[in-house]
Amino acid sequence: MAELQKLMDKAEGQIYSYYPYGTYKVIKQGLSDEAITMTAEDQKYMEEKINKTSKIPWDKLTDVYVETFKNNADIVELRLEFTEDFTFESYDIDETSDDDPSEGNLASIFILTSDQDKAWKYAWKLKK
Repeated sequence: MAELQKLMDKAEGQIYSYYPYGTYKVIKQGLSDEAITMTAEDQKYMEEKINKTSKIPWDKLTDVYVETFKNNADIVELRLEFTEDFTFESYDIDETSDDDPSEGNLASIFILTSDQDKAWKYAWKLKK
């Protein structure tokens, strides 16, 4: 987990676009047994949001794959897919949680393109 966290740290400051939602800057990412978190800044409104995935069933990890961004070849999204759902929250930086969290089976972390092969290998080691 520590190896993957180091690769995540290297992606801080990178900008990516999610069409049609907007363009974001990676501020901070965190990885633990309990959660995956990311603080991102919306580049249009200059507001920071926290995305938090928790209650992750690490033993149910079924796939790890890479998504690329057309606007930035230096960063990729490493997606972790599970057979069971977990909790997903998205809230403003000045809040402590999402009032209406959702569930899903796909988690994301952002890494530099140059680190994608190493990150893919490290991500599979998260399966308990």
